[in-house]
Amino acid sequence: MSRWRIAAGSCLILFASMVPSSAQQKGLPSLDKATDMQLNAESLGDMEKVVLLCEQALKEGLDDENQKFARQLASSTLLEMARRRMSELADRERARRWQAIRDLALKDLERAAKFDDANADIHLMRARLHAMPGGDREKALQSASRAIKLLADDKKELTAAYLLRAGLQADAESRLGDLNAAVDAEIDGNSALQARAMFHVGQGNADQAEADFKELVKREPEEPEHRFAYALALVTLRKFPEALRELDAIAKANPELSAPHKMRAQVLRATGDLKAAASALDRALQIEQQDLESLLLRSEIYEELDDFDRARADVEQVLQQQPGLPEAILQRASIFSAQKKYDLALADLGTLLKQNPKNTQLRVQIAQLYLAGGWPRKAAEIASAIIKDEPGNWLAYRGRADAYLAIGKHAEAIADFESAVRIAPENSGILNNFAWVLATSPNEKLRNAPRSIEMATKACQLTDFKEAHILSTLAAGYAEAGDFDAAIKWSTQAVELSQGEVRENLKQELESYQKKKPWRELQETEERANPPQLRGDLDL
Repeated sequence: MSRWRIAAGSCLILFASMVPSSAQQKGLPSLDKATDMQLNAESLGDMEKVVLLCEQALKEGLDDENQKFARQLASSTLLEMARRRMSELADRERARRWQAIRDLALKDLERAAKFDDANADIHLMRARLHAMPGGDREKALQSASRAIKLLADDKKELTAAYLLRAGLQADAESRLGDLNAAVDAEIDGNSALQARAMFHVGQGNADQAEADFKELVKREPEEPEHRFAYALALVTLRKFPEALRELDAIAKANPELSAPHKMRAQVLRATGDLKAAASALDRALQIEQQDLESLLLRSEIYEELDDFDRARADVEQVLQQQPGLPEAILQRASIFSAQKKYDLALADLGTLLKQNPKNTQLRVQIAQLYLAGGWPRKAAEIASAIIKDEPGNWLAYRGRADAYLAIGKHAEAIADFESAVRIAPENSGILNNFAWVLATSPNEKLRNAPRSIEMATKACQLTDFKEAHILSTLAAGYAEAGDFDAAIKWSTQAVELSQGEVRENLKQELESYQKKKPWRELQETEERANPPQLRGDLDL
């Protein structure tokens, strides 16, 4: 027997004991019929008949106690109808029309509230339904607030109501107030404390977040989940040494787990200690030898270390276990690209594109590979096809602009950069490349020093003035404007931040500015013959 039937049965006993003169009430036959039907109702249609009979009984006439019972019976029946509707969402086919089901459930709850507005379950469920995508946030807030007022004696449900309302609050102060109330109300579990800890992480409140996570660990020291969450929070707060210490403690307490070593590798990678990160993954793979995620992560780290043989060995091991895994094929293509084996990288991406011919991300990557491999016209052709399909794709505009730059078509490149920067005005790469051509084009009609300086400055700000090639662009803009003191200043900083072949190129620019000569650049890349064809003669 379901919960709602038990509740209605209890009301029936109360009704029978308190109303000895029930035969004189005109609505009693309808109410008796509703009660009998409720005990055996299985379908939503049966339940609807119960509600209609309750409505009929109320209309025909009942005394106060029976009116109360009829309202409670109708209300609990409608609440159960709403629950039944929402349980249908577990069915994949019905879940496709979840919005329609949600709307029907809300109608049931609205009717239920008219019969019994003091039922907290009704308001809590309404709040949850309105909180779903496409719902009414204000109605969700109102329903959650109403439920909170009615749930003072039910701490478990009160905690849930506060957590729900916290997620709906528009401002951080109100959200924290509800989270504090949820923590105070919670008597079973630690979900509210976890939620508040993560809120503090999101707000950057390091001390408060740490205090909550430490309390979680104190309450359940044997539960690694809390310690993992604490470590992740420390990473989010960029407290990397503390995160590493916590992960070491987890690993020591749980030697059978590979997860702390894997997370440790990710932290070490973020701090730039790639060799230590690879060693952490070695330990993770000793514990769980066939862990594909660890193998792929180690392959990426080996690639960053320019250890391409080991990077390739890891990715091939993944593909032996799971042939055709897209993540592994993408990683292998990345390794080939880093080795400048563009034909092999294109072959791998072509294999993936054949499975999903309109995958924009893959098409963009393929265009970039053609450009890097010395086939800029092919890259521009692919970018044009992407733009035709997706006129708002800034990556395609930028890719085509870069391809045009490679073959000396500066006017066409500027037009594409204009489109790209309108769509993605905060992208430092677009700003930098656009500023560069405006400062260095041999075509006087295309140069625009003030705008070049403006965009290069913004690109530098977005990258904290730490990217040598962007500082070089800013210097080129000032040189074009005739301010060689500023050009020398920024060019000198660019040289100091660079190394290797890049440093030598930037030194040449600096020498030009010291001679009070602006920099000019016109690439005219000669198209390499026979660009690789992708498998399956794909139409990009």
